[in-house]
Amino acid sequence: MAIPHPGPEGHNALAHTDPPAPDVAFLILSHTEPELLDRLVARLSQDFSVYLHIDSAASFRAQDFSWAPRVTSVPSRRTYWGSFECTRAILDLLRTAREGNHSHYVLISGQDLPLKSNADIASFFGTRADTDYVQTIPMPDPSIDGGMERLTRSHWHAFYRYRGLRRLLYQAWELLVAVGYKTVLQEKVLAGEFFRGELWLSLRRPTLDSVFEYLAAHPEYEKVFYASRLSDELFIQTIFGRLQPPESGVYEPTTYVDWHSGPESPRVLDESDVPRLETTDKLFARKISSGKSLALIDHFYATTETTHQGPGAEHPSASTAEGDRRGS
Repeated sequence: MAIPHPGPEGHNALAHTDPPAPDVAFLILSHTEPELLDRLVARLSQDFSVYLHIDSAASFRAQDFSWAPRVTSVPSRRTYWGSFECTRAILDLLRTAREGNHSHYVLISGQDLPLKSNADIASFFGTRADTDYVQTIPMPDPSIDGGMERLTRSHWHAFYRYRGLRRLLYQAWELLVAVGYKTVLQEKVLAGEFFRGELWLSLRRPTLDSVFEYLAAHPEYEKVFYASRLSDELFIQTIFGRLQPPESGVYEPTTYVDWHSGPESPRVLDESDVPRLETTDKLFARKISSGKSLALIDHFYATTETTHQGPGAEHPSASTAEGDRRGS
């Protein structure tokens, strides 16, 4: 069940040859900023299939994007930060997109900004038919003081999920597990290597098949993560790390994220970030917001726009569609 060996080139600059056209699917997690999501969907759906999960507590719904015929939505979940529902939403997207039999499956957020044109994105994946982009850092990881407590302790996310007495009771439970209590189930199933990494990733079809084959062969695996914290940075990464040939190396995700410059974590990018984003070989950047990032957003949508001649040519462009749909 090992993942086929990736190619040797890793994550290099965009190729300038004419590669075979890949069938790329973009899987988007969204919970806020519908205007940004609208623009992202308008751009990507011109050339690619888009699969969309919208948090059930969001102020907008999947049907708001019914104007895009290449968009498929999955049922909404309440994806509290750090909860296993985030991982379930990702699995919903992967499982649904897998039915489309695409060549590549790219997970991004609704607050991602395309840094390359659709043509360049297609060329990138077309020349990397044998490469996955998944960050896999072995745990325990000294950079986060080990991090195994994300799994060994139960996290019920009471602060986000409950109010009143229920919150108090669950916070008391979390205090209990924080001082060392571990459930019998968790002690039993915490075997084997674990890996963490960026949530945003890109999988080839054979790799995605291997992930679901692994889950089918190990029904106990999901139970490890049910009451964990930040399982969305562990679940797929651990499967990939366990199946990945040791000699294949690590291929970093294709999304640029700034965890160091602040003041937010991650940094909300703005116009001052243009020079570094123009020189990166990443395909997307996050995190952006309609308030702080508008000049940056306009710059990259303008400079990466291409004349579209493909099957989706009848779709409105990213710049005009928003106004048409929102009545401006």
